[in-house]
Amino acid sequence: MSGDLKRITICSDRTSLHYVPQLGDEVQQIVTIENDGYITFVSSTYAGPNQDLKNDFRKNYVIKKAKAKQVIAKILSYFIKQNIKQSNNETGSWQLIYGFEGKELLAGNFSMKFTDISDYVRKQVGVKSYVLFDGRRRTNKITRIEIDYNSSINFKSSQEVLCVEHLILDRRKHSFKIFKSFLGRKEVQSYHDRQIAIIFRKLDLIDLFDDTDNCPNSAVIVDQNYIITVDYTEKPQKIISGRFDKNGLPQDYYKLVKYLNEYVRSSASIDVLSPEKYNYVDPKSAKYMLCTVAYMEKIVGIGSF
Repeated sequence: MSGDLKRITICSDRTSLHYVPQLGDEVQQIVTIENDGYITFVSSTYAGPNQDLKNDFRKNYVIKKAKAKQVIAKILSYFIKQNIKQSNNETGSWQLIYGFEGKELLAGNFSMKFTDISDYVRKQVGVKSYVLFDGRRRTNKITRIEIDYNSSINFKSSQEVLCVEHLILDRRKHSFKIFKSFLGRKEVQSYHDRQIAIIFRKLDLIDLFDDTDNCPNSAVIVDQNYIITVDYTEKPQKIISGRFDKNGLPQDYYKLVKYLNEYVRSSASIDVLSPEKYNYVDPKSAKYMLCTVAYMEKIVGIGSF
């Protein structure tokens, strides 16, 4: 039957007899898997008593068709064989909607006995934070990200700092701040918006900076280095450092920048948000030639060949 189905929809609802949601809490997730590989995820939050849920986050992406059909078949074969009875809602609940016209429905309560099938789906669709059938959700979340960046010129006996940037993204304060100093000229950008919470909701769906190997700093004339500090609700603080280029940054750094650039008025002037900077592959020091023009003891130009 599953080979001919166009889609299945999993609706997971955290509301229960023992859970009283607060404003802004995520209480419902809806995941729709199409047999052509398209997946739609909708997250809804609590908007208050007698208010409809607020659909404040939506994500669409694609997996391979063969994998999508396999996931649909696996879910249906698992639950159709089960004798599922929905009891008092003490843990939260789920609904599985399927059928050729989307009119068939199975319903149950969150249970650890559904963890195996839930973990299978999470792995196949590539998202660990889906609630699905067991109600397990990621409780460890990023609460704060700081990025410290500096660009400098190394001489034999001294170092000249060109640019310093400090970025702070704070979940609890709904704030995003950028401080920049370039050759003594200072610039500040500050954003306070509850929509910044959506950035963190997007980060909750990925394992940001989970696979990170710090790259050693090579001895080059122009240094561009960074330190990223990430705070979490549960696990210890993570500190990542290295050269600020494609080989030195975490592989998924571009995802964070993509979300942040939605809020920045002028990201072109900010090095840590510039694709030209973080996609740059620094050549070996042997290929550098320092080219300066001195006037009144001030450096006015530098280049590389």
